[in-house]
Amino acid sequence: MQSIAKKVWIALWLITSAPVLWATNEHPTSVLNVDELRLGYHKQQFAFQSFLNIQPHPDLLEALMHGIHIYLIADIQIEKQNGHWFEPYLQKTKKTWKIKYNAIIRKWQIESDNGQLLNRATLKACFETFEGKNIWFIPAGPNLAKDVTYTMSVQFSLTASKAPNPFGFNLYSNDYWFVSSPWKKTTFQISELTSETSLTD
Repeated sequence: MQSIAKKVWIALWLITSAPVLWATNEHPTSVLNVDELRLGYHKQQFAFQSFLNIQPHPDLLEALMHGIHIYLIADIQIEKQNGHWFEPYLQKTKKTWKIKYNAIIRKWQIESDNGQLLNRATLKACFETFEGKNIWFIPAGPNLAKDVTYTMSVQFSLTASKAPNPFGFNLYSNDYWFVSSPWKKTTFQISELTSETSLTD
């Protein structure tokens, strides 16, 4: 009798656990890497040309079609080269882009935090904007000297808004496609940086 009960218990455990185990293994993760980052300087602004490798999770397209907005965020930190660990960063700032599908005009859109709006035909074209096809800017801090060597660290992250969920699309509790790149570091002197017009040369 105990043997039969044990077999029933094992069978029930397999039935209830199998979907969980399958769901854990079925989902690939997103990929986000900074292959190259070119830096320029013009009119007290840093100019960036980023070459990102973005391989989104397969569920991302469906999420966007259900009204979820995704955000690509660049975190930028600037410090003196070979500075002491206890010295504060001379500049810390963020640059944010919102990527969404506009069902009214049937276009994909990239909205920058400075109000710039770009229309794209596909989600892939949105990501290609950050593969060397666009230059973006952040103001340079007033305390940065032109002939001092600095280290700039940049990290990109892909995340999502938590919009209303009338379709029952259950992605908010899953974070397997939210991803951050490794930090990309570069050293520079402002006096040696070229104008942004030469970044695409």
